[in-house]
Amino acid sequence: MKKAPWIAAGLVVAGITIALFLPRFRGAREVARRATCKNNLKQIGLALHAYHDEYGSFPPAFIPDEEGHPAHSWRVLLLPYMDEQKLYSQYRFDEPWDSPHNSTLANKIPSAYRCPSIVKSHRHHDLETEHSLWMTDYVAISTAGAVFDGTQTTSIEEIHDGTDKTLVVAEVRPHSVHWMQPTDVTPHELMSDLLYSTQDDHANHIDGLHVLHANRSARFLSAKTTLKELQEMVSLDGNESMAED
Repeated sequence: MKKAPWIAAGLVVAGITIALFLPRFRGAREVARRATCKNNLKQIGLALHAYHDEYGSFPPAFIPDEEGHPAHSWRVLLLPYMDEQKLYSQYRFDEPWDSPHNSTLANKIPSAYRCPSIVKSHRHHDLETEHSLWMTDYVAISTAGAVFDGTQTTSIEEIHDGTDKTLVVAEVRPHSVHWMQPTDVTPHELMSDLLYSTQDDHANHIDGLHVLHANRSARFLSAKTTLKELQEMVSLDGNESMAED
């Protein structure tokens, strides 16, 4: 049965309208995801400062085992300051982070430890597995002379460049890890994630990543940032100039 001319014309108009507004709708959703991602880092920043208020320093990147190997992550240490005291109380520090008991806590990852864009991407590419649900996109930038440097702790007074210039935590994609895993990134590794962000199909956000400064502020770091600039921004004594968003 043939459609009436006015019906066919209406369908064409509707199709054109959807085609015109769909990119805007998708763009609006990505703007919202970016805002949530940035807010996640701000929550982490607030928790880091609450930890600092209690202990006089930021947490170490990891707590070592008896042999000095990374055993427990700073992300676990922050749980009481992210309204996750109950979860923190269930975690056993006298066991490895991936012990049978601690592994039962994997699916209780705080929502602030996951970028909504990677959640969207996993679902879109049919890559969402139980393991992927335990991954965090937020890691410390850990290297010598940085706020996070292995088992060392750093106080605000030791950040000579000022907390508004020094980076402490970054959003990543290829280097995402199990949220309880005591693993983070070096500036070199973060550079690879920045370059990866230029690939539209797999990036969290296009052409950059969110980063957290030691003063709790978060911003979008451009993929055009050089390794030298990044190293200066991570260093306690970098004397850096700020790279624009």
